[in-house]
Amino acid sequence: PAARARAAVARVVRTITIGSAVIGLDAATGRVRTTVRTAPHPSEVAFAFGSGWVTCAGAVIRFSPRTGAVQATIRDAAAGFDGIAADDGAIWVADSNGGVVDRISPTASKITGSVRVGSGPRHIIAISGDLWVDNFADGTLMRLHPGR
Repeated sequence: PAARARAAVARVVRTITIGSAVIGLDAATGRVRTTVRTAPHPSEVAFAFGSGWVTCAGAVIRFSPRTGAVQATIRDAAAGFDGIAADDGAIWVADSNGGVVDRISPTASKITGSVRVGSGPRHIIAISGDLWVDNFADGTLMRLHPGR
């Protein structure tokens, strides 16, 4: 199953968020390959741990890249989930409402920790074991060392 999921991800060239859905396009044909029904306002998408992950208003949706089936929904009604990144052990999501970056365990599909980062975190990127977080509201960039 993991090899098939990696192959499916390799064929997806672009994801597009529309309304309450994420559309996956086939790299070779440009045709719609997968449609994932999400919570309102899907924002960013990441692929890791054999799954796709999409941030939405109040939820992070884990889905099968091959079929589009929702595998888990991680809810926090007060959260303004936006940016998303993956490192070797976790999924990390920016919560612009709470001023935190939440850690999601890929084995439990639930939030297992939070780090306060500033005002309005929006985007996250994982580079060489570190996370870089763009705090939109206060105009700062923060570097986190989750493995240390």
